[in-house]
Amino acid sequence: MDTRTDVAALTASPTDVRPALSTLKPQPLPEATPQTVSRRITTPGLASGVVERSRLTAVLSGMLHTHQVLAISATAGAGKTTAMVHAAAHLPDPVIWLSLDRGDTDPWRLLTDLETAMATQLDTVRGICAAARPRQATRDVAGLLAEAAHGRPLVVVFDDLERLHDLDPARQVIGGFTRFAPPSLRIVLISRRNIIDDLDEKLPPGFLATIGDTELAISTEEAATVLGRNVEDLADVNRIVDAHGGWITGVLAEARQRPGSAATGPARDLTVFYTKHIMPILDEDEQRFLIATSLLTQVTADAARELGQTDPSSLLAHLAAKPLPVSWSQAGQIMRAHPRFRDYLLGRLAGSAEEGDLRSRYGGLLLQEGRRDEAVQQYIKARQLDRAARSAREAIDGEIDGLRFDVAEQWLELLHTTDAPSTTLSIAEFMVAMGREHSARAAAIGDSLGLLSETAPVDVTSRHETPLDGMLAWAYWQTGRLEDARTILSLRPSDRTVQIAAAILAFSSDAAAPLPVPIAPDGGPYDGMLMRVHYFRGFLHTILSATFSSPWARAMGVSVQASALRASGQLDRALEMFQAAGDDDPGSVWLQVVAGPDLFLDLGRRDDAFAQLQKARELAAERGSIPNTLLTQVAEAKLHLRLDQDAPAAMATLEAMRPQATSYPFVLEIADMWAGYAQLLLGQDEDARRRLTAAVRSMRRGDRMLELPTAAIYLAEAEWRCGREDAADRAADLALTAAARHGSNHILLQALDDVPAVLSRRLDAEPERRSAWHALGRSCRAHSRIRSAGPTHRVVLKDLGQVSLTVDGTAQRPRIGKSLELLAFLRQQPTAEAARSQVLDALFGGRANDSTRSYLRQALYRLREVLPEALAPRTEGNRILLPAPDEVTCDSLTVCALLDQGALLHGEDKLSALRAALELAAAGSYFADSDSEWIVGRRQELADRISAAQLSAAELAYDLGHFVDADDLVEAVLREDEYQEEAWRLSILTANAFGDSQTLVRRYRCYRSAMEQIGVGPSQDVVELFERLHQT
Repeated sequence: MDTRTDVAALTASPTDVRPALSTLKPQPLPEATPQTVSRRITTPGLASGVVERSRLTAVLSGMLHTHQVLAISATAGAGKTTAMVHAAAHLPDPVIWLSLDRGDTDPWRLLTDLETAMATQLDTVRGICAAARPRQATRDVAGLLAEAAHGRPLVVVFDDLERLHDLDPARQVIGGFTRFAPPSLRIVLISRRNIIDDLDEKLPPGFLATIGDTELAISTEEAATVLGRNVEDLADVNRIVDAHGGWITGVLAEARQRPGSAATGPARDLTVFYTKHIMPILDEDEQRFLIATSLLTQVTADAARELGQTDPSSLLAHLAAKPLPVSWSQAGQIMRAHPRFRDYLLGRLAGSAEEGDLRSRYGGLLLQEGRRDEAVQQYIKARQLDRAARSAREAIDGEIDGLRFDVAEQWLELLHTTDAPSTTLSIAEFMVAMGREHSARAAAIGDSLGLLSETAPVDVTSRHETPLDGMLAWAYWQTGRLEDARTILSLRPSDRTVQIAAAILAFSSDAAAPLPVPIAPDGGPYDGMLMRVHYFRGFLHTILSATFSSPWARAMGVSVQASALRASGQLDRALEMFQAAGDDDPGSVWLQVVAGPDLFLDLGRRDDAFAQLQKARELAAERGSIPNTLLTQVAEAKLHLRLDQDAPAAMATLEAMRPQATSYPFVLEIADMWAGYAQLLLGQDEDARRRLTAAVRSMRRGDRMLELPTAAIYLAEAEWRCGREDAADRAADLALTAAARHGSNHILLQALDDVPAVLSRRLDAEPERRSAWHALGRSCRAHSRIRSAGPTHRVVLKDLGQVSLTVDGTAQRPRIGKSLELLAFLRQQPTAEAARSQVLDALFGGRANDSTRSYLRQALYRLREVLPEALAPRTEGNRILLPAPDEVTCDSLTVCALLDQGALLHGEDKLSALRAALELAAAGSYFADSDSEWIVGRRQELADRISAAQLSAAELAYDLGHFVDADDLVEAVLREDEYQEEAWRLSILTANAFGDSQTLVRRYRCYRSAMEQIGVGPSQDVVELFERLHQT
């Protein structure tokens, strides 16, 4: 079909209502054509590297296909001309381009330029202007030029039409040309203003299409393409796009100023652009209004009136009609300047004579809205310090409670310049120091408050009914002033806050203090302190089940929860929480000192672990905390031992810290534990036994169970080496008991990884294969595999059930099915790589010939097609590898990770992990439609693990009293394999739990029948179980 004929047919109807111009015959006048510069009638060229936005090209082309006139009206720099140039290259019809300049304000000059431009495609227009001048009206002559294109498909583009604003004769030329255009003629009007209103022409319905700033705004994805950014940079690109409201000139200008930008072209000074191209379209009152109201994030007439602006409703209405880098809502009632344009306007406001008065008025408006903290900032900028101080005094407690310590510190500095010293200010400073965990500063402020005195005034001892004594005791304890800490608590009647502080101080004694419970969700610093006590005493499950509602409790609680997640082996969640925490939140010092080094050690990230240790050491010293400094030295020794097996380096660190650690037994006992392990590595077994015995005794006396599983396992090894086998067994059993408090075996299994002979000896001594030690043995293999791949993955291969691939949230389908098998095979390798021969063996059953090698190349190529370049497999020599395996996951790997995670946990947590794994596994078998040899083997391996997990979950559900769940799970096991004796045993137990004697008998008979089918009789254990249950 002829596209041009089709377009003409679509637009034939509107032309029926236009007046005919056939009666307007050109008059034979002398030719008087003005000189026209050829560049003005040529389609503009674009700078090299300008990337076409295909979405916009399609929109413009589509509108010209269905409408005769297209008006593109938008802000300067919105990309109007560029978009139309790109679209013009795709249009089927010739394009005539006329860029207007100042000379076109003369209507005859404009007509002559238009005739010259059209003559490049239509000889019939030559001489029309000369023949008509000066007898005929310019509007009619424009109509003659338009009608000359009758039957000839053309597109005429008028660019820079804003130059004709307020010039009625020139506007009439464009209006007449548009009004009398024949169906074959398409017209594009490009302007910074609403050109249709300027033309004052009544166009037929369906005749006109319009495009504005909204359609021209660049999206994040387009910006990333234009700038040559990777997907990883999308967040940064999105921030730039939002800052300019999608205004493409601003986006490109800012992006080009960023280091490493791939954007081409010169960086543009936006200040100059705004000054030259945006502000001149406004009159003085409009400019003044924009600058004055730039203080407001959203401008309304009422808010502008509060700033002293006159007739704001009228000014907003005028501004709404002009192309500005702003957005509007509620039918033009609310204006929001794009962030960078607002920055420009604020820059114009800065230093002006009106700034102080405007900021003062804005401060008053903020107070009315309850935004006192922002009001203080405005009063300070307005240099009205008395008003700022008055507001600060009333609001500083709210800033501290909201953890906005930077703001609070600024206000305290202000109040010190305006107010006399007072206890109120000192208390506020003390709370900021506590929030930042600056122990030395908090202790010094506490001294100034005089809380060590028995006659301390009541108003000094509390803040919002929260006693300060316990917090100050904590600060004194952190700075080594143990006697002062005990003294201050002795001066106050015992209550919950004193008990919490006393539990902290008990870390410097051999005895355990009573543990206040529960943790209050809306608590403040005291509940944060309480969670730390829970941590070292090993109540990990209590910590992880706690919820928080207040900012203080949440910030301090999150830091301890991250540590508890790490200690329970939930490394992905711990890392996510660690990375999300703010550097200045309460608890951030704990997070960096206690959680950080251990987390990166457990993740196997050696460089990060040592870097985090250095950061923690500096932070602890800067904040004046002796216990935290000691803990960093313990962490250093731990890294030497677990990463390098460097016992001499660890011993040197531990011996250097020992004198100072005597005041903090909770640190000393951990140091002795690691020293004992180092001595085991050095073969100093008797010395290790003595050191570890002291560590275990101290931990038990203080009820500090966090590291007791580790210390007891090391002690078991030392006792055995010294010939004390019974003592070795007792120590090992103590480790198992201590781990039960954790609700996780992670720490216990780490210790067993260090001295695996302890587990081997206990397994040999346990005849019952259902013992806790046998369960640990099954967990050890899984534990050695646990590492974090990060909480999110860009590539997800669903390899259970219906196989599919998702990349960055979008479904992808390689053209060759083997491509997905290749991805799965590489990802399951320990290092995500394999030799080419190994891949051929796996995917093609060992057939390594020209055909299979070619097929492998095709599978690799098709896989690269659907993956981002940074994630696509590549070849290095004779090996094929995934460059970023942590970004790729498979459902089968997730199932295995959940099963591994469940092996570390206890109780309900373990059951939840197993259920999650089984739910995911229920999607189907591994690569169900493939029969590759390695897939068949992997399928069976997964099936065996899932079956074992079903039985384990069933046993656990039964132990927890979830009899219905247990019965469902064990029935699923028996449907897959009716010869599992342990499953039949549990099935009989669940029948008894329901009190169903008939089902009990039936299941026992089914069990006997299944055993007979494989030629074995029922075990004596099951027979005795049935007889006992049946008799009752």
